[in-house]
Amino acid sequence: MDELIDQRRNKLHTNTSEEYEQLNSDQKRIVDNVTRSVCGNEQTNLFVSGQGGTVKSRVINVLRHIISEQLSGSIPVVVAAPTGLAAFNIGGTTLHRMLSLPVEHGKPSDYRCLQSEELTTIRATMWGLQLLISTKSAWFHLRPYFLFISDSLKS
Repeated sequence: MDELIDQRRNKLHTNTSEEYEQLNSDQKRIVDNVTRSVCGNEQTNLFVSGQGGTVKSRVINVLRHIISEQLSGSIPVVVAAPTGLAAFNIGGTTLHRMLSLPVEHGKPSDYRCLQSEELTTIRATMWGLQLLISTKSAWFHLRPYFLFISDSLKS
């Protein structure tokens, strides 16, 4: 969770308007539509796909910066992925880290109740969340965790 807060505090030193101008018309339309929906408190689901090198990560970066600039809250935008490499490639964090989920390689995860401190941190961090950007495979990867996540956040 700390890296999410650090991402918010230390926004990547970038000129958002320059990056926006480098997008093609379809990419600008996507950014404009998502920004309008999120800033207007409308629920929106968007699936962006494309081959490698189609600048999906630039669209994600522009979205993150525009919405973070326009919305207040501790962290209005979170960018997350199921693996460390995928998270690195989109400048985000892993879903496991974001939600304090156990990580086990090669065996079923050991589900445990989250500590009070972990729950407090997750709730405080996610309170102002307006947009969650994740890779396309993220939710399929997390299917076994849905009940665990739901129960943890409700407790």
